[in-house]
Amino acid sequence: MARVPRRLFGAVLGALTLASLAAAPARADAQAVYDRQLDGSTQLFLINAPNNAAAQAFTTADARLTALSAYLVSNSDTGTLDAQVRTSVKDPSTTLAESTLQLSALGGAGSGWVTFPIDTAVTPGQQYFLVLEASDTTDKVIWNGVKTSLPDALSSWNYDLSYWGGWEEYNVGSYTSFHAAFAIDPTGEDACAAANSCYQHIPAADLGVTTAGLLGNGQTTVAVPPQQAYGSSYVPDSDVLVLPDGRWRYLPAGATAPVTVAANDAGARARIAADRSWLRSGRIPGRTAQQRDMASRALLDLHLLEQPNGALAAAWYGAWKYNWPRDASFAAVALAATGHGADAYRILTFSASTQKADGTWDARTLLTGPQVPDGRQFQLDADGWFPWAVWEWAQAVIGDQRNRLLPALFPAVRRAADLAAGSLNAQGLPPASPDYWEVATTAPNIGTAAPWLSGLHAAAALARQQHDRADAARWEAAAQRLQAGIDATFATNGYSRTIDGNGRDSAVTFMTAPYNQGSAAVDSAIDSTFDALLTPNGGVVPGNDPAHTWLTSWTPETMFFALAWSSAHHSADRSEQLVSWLGGKRTALGALPEQINQSGIAISVAPLGWTDALTLMTLTQLDGRNLPIPR
Repeated sequence: MARVPRRLFGAVLGALTLASLAAAPARADAQAVYDRQLDGSTQLFLINAPNNAAAQAFTTADARLTALSAYLVSNSDTGTLDAQVRTSVKDPSTTLAESTLQLSALGGAGSGWVTFPIDTAVTPGQQYFLVLEASDTTDKVIWNGVKTSLPDALSSWNYDLSYWGGWEEYNVGSYTSFHAAFAIDPTGEDACAAANSCYQHIPAADLGVTTAGLLGNGQTTVAVPPQQAYGSSYVPDSDVLVLPDGRWRYLPAGATAPVTVAANDAGARARIAADRSWLRSGRIPGRTAQQRDMASRALLDLHLLEQPNGALAAAWYGAWKYNWPRDASFAAVALAATGHGADAYRILTFSASTQKADGTWDARTLLTGPQVPDGRQFQLDADGWFPWAVWEWAQAVIGDQRNRLLPALFPAVRRAADLAAGSLNAQGLPPASPDYWEVATTAPNIGTAAPWLSGLHAAAALARQQHDRADAARWEAAAQRLQAGIDATFATNGYSRTIDGNGRDSAVTFMTAPYNQGSAAVDSAIDSTFDALLTPNGGVVPGNDPAHTWLTSWTPETMFFALAWSSAHHSADRSEQLVSWLGGKRTALGALPEQINQSGIAISVAPLGWTDALTLMTLTQLDGRNLPIPR
C-alpha cells in the first residue's frame, strides 16, 4: 500500500501492460464538487514501499489550481515526496502538474498536512487524480484518511504492483469507504494553520495517542488529535485552545466543528466563562499545583465526555465512543464527590435507561440509548457498580434533593440487586462471566465478586432509605453469603483472579475502600499484587493470568491502587507517588491516557473517562474527604 516506483512518474511504464495503463476517460462529476476530505484520523496507505503509491479522485469548481495538501505521517527523516495531478490515475503521461518536496526541509520525521505548490489550469466539474509517492526514505511514510462513509466521496486508489498488479480502486467491493485526507487549494478553516495541523516535526512521545484532548460546547464534542495538540495549550480552566501562533481555537455554541479566532474573541471568552462557572459549582481536589491542574482537566474532560442525555463516552474515538455502565458508574461517583451532583444524576439516569428487563446490562451501548454496537457478552460487574454508584451519589447530595430524585433510580437498583442475590451459587459466589477485562473466565472472578459485594450492601442501604425493609434484609443476607463465599475461596488464595487461581488481578483493590470494608488480609494482598503487576515504566498491568500477556501498563488499573492507598487507613505516600507518575504521563494538553507503552510513552486514547474518575476520587481522598463505604 505504498510507493509508486519513480519510473511510473515518467514515460516508461515498466512491468505493467499498455492495456492496464490505458487512460481512463475523464468524466464529469454528477454529484457536488468534491475537492477536500479533511479527516486524517486513520493511517491508510503506505506510500514509500517498493512498487507502491496512493491516489485520490477529486473534482473542483475552479479553473486553476495553485496548491494541494495531503495528510501524511512520516517516520523517515529524509526522502522525497512527489505529488501529481493526473487525468487518469493509471497513466503518468496524463500528468498536468507535479510538485516535489524534501522531508528534511519539512522538519524530517513528523506528521500533518503537507502542502504542495502547483500551478495548472483545470476544467471545472471534471474528475482528476491526486497521486502521491515517497522515495529514498529510511522508514515508512503514510497517507492518512478515514474508513467511514463520506457523503459524495470520490474514489481513493492504492498502487501495489506485487499484490494488486497495478492500481486498485478503494470504494468498490470489500474495500469500501477508504478515503485519503486531501484538500485542493485549502483556505480559511481548511488551511492547516487554522488548526495547528501543518506538517511539523513532533516527538514520538506526543504521537503515541490517537486523541490528545477534547473541545466541546455542551452539545457536541470534538477530539483534538496529537498533531493539533503539539505546541498548543488550553486557556487555564477551559477547553479553549491557544495555538502556537497565539490564536484561539474552540467549538462555538451550536456548532459541530471548531473554529480558529483571534485571541480574546468574545465567543471564546464566553466558552471560557462557562467552563469556569461549571468548575466553580463544585470542588477541584488536589493539594499541589500539579494535582489541582490534573483535577481541573479531568473534570472538564469528564464534562465533555458526558453527553446531554447523560451517556458517558469512555473516550472520544472509534471503539471507545460508547457508554459502558462500569465507566459511567465511576464517573458519576467522581462527579458527585466533587460537587457536580446534577451531572452524576444524569449519568446514572442514562445507565438506568439502558438496563435490560432481567437486571443485566450489555457490555456497552450507543450514546443515544440502549442499542448495542456489537455482540460482545455482557459483564455482570455492572450489577454491583450501579447500586454502589447510586449509593455514593445519594451520600453526596442534599437530603431533600436525594429524597426527590432517588425513587427514579431505585427500580434499576432493585433489578440489579435481585439479579445478584438470585444468581449466587452454592458457594455464595457469582457465576463465571467476563469482567472488566472483557475476557470470559471459567470460574467466578474477583472482578465480579467484589463489585457485587459492594453493590448488595449499597442496595440494602438504599432500600432502608426508601423504607423497604424486606428488600434491605434480603439483599443484606445475600451480601453476607457472598462475603462468606469470598472468605472461603478468594481469601485463601491471596485474592487471585479466579477461585481457581489464574494469577494476580488488580481487581483485588475492589475489596477495600471506597467499595468494601477491607481487612488486613486484603491490604496485604493489595500490596503484594501491586508488586507482582508493576512494570518497569512505573504502571501496572491488569493482571498476570498466564493466558493473557500485557505489553503495556494501564492507567485505570494503576489508579486502582492509588485510590486504595489514598483512604485514611492506608499509606497516602504510595498513592501520591502514583498520582505523580500519572501526572508525568499526560498528553501535551494534560489529558490522561489509557495506556503507557514499554518506553514510557502514552498510547491509545486520551482522555479516558475511567482514569479521569479514578484520579478525581483519589485526589478527593488525599484531601481528607474519604468517600463513604456501603455498610
